[in-house]
Amino acid sequence: MFKSIVKLYILSALLVTSPVLQAADNLVVVTLDGLRWQELFHGLDEKLLATESNAAVRAGVLQRFTGANSAEKRRKLMPFVWDTLAKKGSMIGDRTQNSKMELTNQWWFSYPGYNEILTGKADDRIASNAAKMNDNVTILEWLHTHPSEAYTAAAFGSWEVFPAILNTQRNDFVVNAGFTAANWDQPSPRAQWLDALQATVPSPWFNVRLDAFTMGYAKEYIAQATPNVVYIALGETDDFAHDGDYVQYLLAAQRSDTLLADLWSLLQSHPQYANNTNMLITVDHGRGVTPTSWQHHASPDAMDGYMAQLKTEFPDGITGANEVWMMAMGPDIEAQGIVQTAATLDQIASTALTTLGLDYRKFATDVGQPLYPILKQNATEPKTISPKSEAPSAKVTTTLGDQSYIITPIDSLLNVSRIGFGSCLHEDKPQPLWEVVQSYQPDLFVLLGDNVYGDTEDMDELTAKYQKLAEKPKFAELRQSTPVIGIWDDHDYGANDAGNEYPLKAESKQIMLDFFGEPQDSVRRQRADGAYTSYMLGETGQEVHIIMPDLRYNRGALNSVGRLEYVTQRAPNQQGPYSPSAISGASMLGEQQWQWLEQELAKPADVKIIASSIQVLSEFSGWEAWHNFPADQQRLFDLIEQYDLNNLFFISGDIHWSEAMQRTEKGRTLVEVTSSGMTEEWKDISPNIHRTSDAFAQANFGMITIDWEQSPLVIDITIVDQNRETLIHQVLPISQKNK
Repeated sequence: MFKSIVKLYILSALLVTSPVLQAADNLVVVTLDGLRWQELFHGLDEKLLATESNAAVRAGVLQRFTGANSAEKRRKLMPFVWDTLAKKGSMIGDRTQNSKMELTNQWWFSYPGYNEILTGKADDRIASNAAKMNDNVTILEWLHTHPSEAYTAAAFGSWEVFPAILNTQRNDFVVNAGFTAANWDQPSPRAQWLDALQATVPSPWFNVRLDAFTMGYAKEYIAQATPNVVYIALGETDDFAHDGDYVQYLLAAQRSDTLLADLWSLLQSHPQYANNTNMLITVDHGRGVTPTSWQHHASPDAMDGYMAQLKTEFPDGITGANEVWMMAMGPDIEAQGIVQTAATLDQIASTALTTLGLDYRKFATDVGQPLYPILKQNATEPKTISPKSEAPSAKVTTTLGDQSYIITPIDSLLNVSRIGFGSCLHEDKPQPLWEVVQSYQPDLFVLLGDNVYGDTEDMDELTAKYQKLAEKPKFAELRQSTPVIGIWDDHDYGANDAGNEYPLKAESKQIMLDFFGEPQDSVRRQRADGAYTSYMLGETGQEVHIIMPDLRYNRGALNSVGRLEYVTQRAPNQQGPYSPSAISGASMLGEQQWQWLEQELAKPADVKIIASSIQVLSEFSGWEAWHNFPADQQRLFDLIEQYDLNNLFFISGDIHWSEAMQRTEKGRTLVEVTSSGMTEEWKDISPNIHRTSDAFAQANFGMITIDWEQSPLVIDITIVDQNRETLIHQVLPISQKNK
């Protein structure tokens, strides 16, 4: 779930790891309003059935839907789902199987949920179910108006609010919802028969028609007009639930299953759709879990607004109403049944576009990531994006101590759009993030320091610790397919908070460079004053310049407060023991490195990234940061101003929590995103006046994505945890290339 959004954008082409196959040409998205995951995955809930007062009805329902276990009960309720879809597709949402999906919007009712599904992001301005025209562009609108003119969209819904959700004032594709008759040119005789029948068959509700009519109109239009993008929204499950009628809610769920089976049969019998259609099915919100709450859905925030009538009975909102699910089937969906993952509803839109072979980032860059765990590899390669690189997939062998490792060198990378970054990973701890990193398919990964916890003057011990990291299976897999570069911080340098006094810094440097596969004759190897380096990546017009200063080798002594001041004043405020140096000109870099850094900043590039092992912009935390060396910090800010670097931002590590920062210097807004740590967490988060996001003390890594087709460039930076949840999201427009 998105926990903090501050915005900063860059998106890119995906890696090619297998031959590109043709994605399906057709997409069908179906929603079952308010159907709980509990019934979908476990069938009849006898505690809720007990709310039915008629004993004979209860007995009949039990006979129809009960079973010896959940598998039997769910199959009786929804046989098409469990006999066909679960065997041929993927499902997310059974929380008892460590498969979870949640809302990201803050309201937990219908209009906000449908907007999240169809636009790929929550819009908390939508705070009611009122039929107000949606300001947001849905994937149906985007596809229908796609420059290729390859897509024709249509939508059918039982609820009368869908014309507003899909904004029919702005769009001309067919939207048939509520009690609308067939509203397309020359409807078929059967569609006209549905018109007459709908006019005479009453609905239990004034604003929702029966789902049989919705699906009937959808099937007639599909057969007649053959649209390649169809959205169908069924509604009876939600409305019978609101009525408190659990029996009819179950029957509506079973009818939904039958309607899905009929739809799939139609699609597989039609030459355009057969074996060429992906179907995604999901829900707009969850429901309560008790006999008194199951018929409702609302968040704690909604209780102070649109759902205020429920606040007296449910002051803390409806527990479970944010718990949703999805399932999918088709040629681009893995056949794996229930998938153990953590997902959010805002990932449906990008997943839908990806199944069409489209780069979802052309639709929007601030949406949820595709659900890669359910997608076949061929589905993740956009049709419109060429492979990452035409360079040969050269591998090299690097030797570290008595061991050798296969890695992909940085010089094999021709262009770059997706850059991962992280820091602070202890070699003796599990590192589950590497599997998540691989799922994001970076072109490059940057390690920002504390890459191992060496803390030793025994170089054999330090080598062995790097070997432990190199032999982590998922990290080894990443290095074999993706270049990994890095700089050190204190623990992998050799000692906690160490600087130029560390006696084995030259030896430690060579071990680190062995780990990263640095060529033996490189300038970085030969430098006598540190491990600093830079990389100019990409072709003209798409140049990314990554600058990595060494903040250890030449760093002078830190200025520490006394023990009493630390215990009585600093520690209670979650602040460290350090203060800005009182020595004029005290430096971390040393003059020779400063001359090098100025030359690097002066080089022209489209995007510049300073990868700093410690924070650059933070004002005062008491821990290590550029602020402890005011002359260095100000000199850097002055150079940024001198070279007018509007295309530069910072990434950093070290502090064992993640956060985003902005700081204004001479009218220029500077941006920094910290990712720390990949295994290490520090719960006593220090104050930071420049922080622009929440801070998260949990394992995380960062992803930078650059969309080179945007003008001006937009850079997207996200911080992601091991559950693939986005913790921080920042968007940075790049206004010009420095000259």
